[in-house]
Amino acid sequence: TFKQFTIKNCKVKNKFEFRSNEGESFEVTNTNFEKHTDFYNSAIQYLKFNTCVVESFSSEECTFGERLNNELQPVNFEYVTFKSLATFRGSKFFSGLNLDRANFNDHPNFLNCEVIIDNTTSETFRIIKNSFDQVGNYTEGNKYFAKESEKLRGEGKWYYPSKFILFFNFITSNFGQFFWLPVLWLIYVSYFYYYVAFKVGREAILSFIESSKCLLMIHKFSNNLTNLIFRNNDFIVKDFEFLSLIIYILYASLLWQTIVAIKRHTKR
Repeated sequence: TFKQFTIKNCKVKNKFEFRSNEGESFEVTNTNFEKHTDFYNSAIQYLKFNTCVVESFSSEECTFGERLNNELQPVNFEYVTFKSLATFRGSKFFSGLNLDRANFNDHPNFLNCEVIIDNTTSETFRIIKNSFDQVGNYTEGNKYFAKESEKLRGEGKWYYPSKFILFFNFITSNFGQFFWLPVLWLIYVSYFYYYVAFKVGREAILSFIESSKCLLMIHKFSNNLTNLIFRNNDFIVKDFEFLSLIIYILYASLLWQTIVAIKRHTKR
């Protein structure tokens, strides 16, 4: 068990400091803090601010929740207005973080923070990403851009075409985090194309297609359509016209992913 601290319906006129190294729970409801609120270097199991106005806020070098325990509730700032600077620098949010209904009058500071994806919303990652972008720290901002995209991919709010694009970005470059990943995909796709269209796999694939009338009909239709659109093009391989088109679209996409990933390590 751990201690639980609660503040309700108050107006705190002096500087407020809270220190904890034993993982207490702290909940604040309908309270205004007129001066600085400080949780520096505390270990807190659960923290929630609900319907509060905070002049300035600091939770630097804090630990929230427990590592490898995703069942804990996230740190939650619900209907909270931070009138000036809010800094979370160096804190670890092992139980997640929810800033969806928080209002910041100044850009919050999340430098060197660790925020797990579980129990954290995409909107929270967007807010953190924005805080880095506003001060020109695009390298750190890109890390949270990747987490925001990963959450969007799993939240089920997008239509299938958008989900496919997010999934493609994830497996080919982890949303621009790994510039070497699309290069590996380029090598793999090139080897596959060479094996299927030019080497041993060519005859085997054609024999398999010809064994089914349905596959043969689809194969001929797609190839004829490709020949109709792209006439007299050197990149098209006979009997694999449609595959050639798909492969070159993949080439273009993977090259673009490589360029974007390299740019995101400098500036988005």
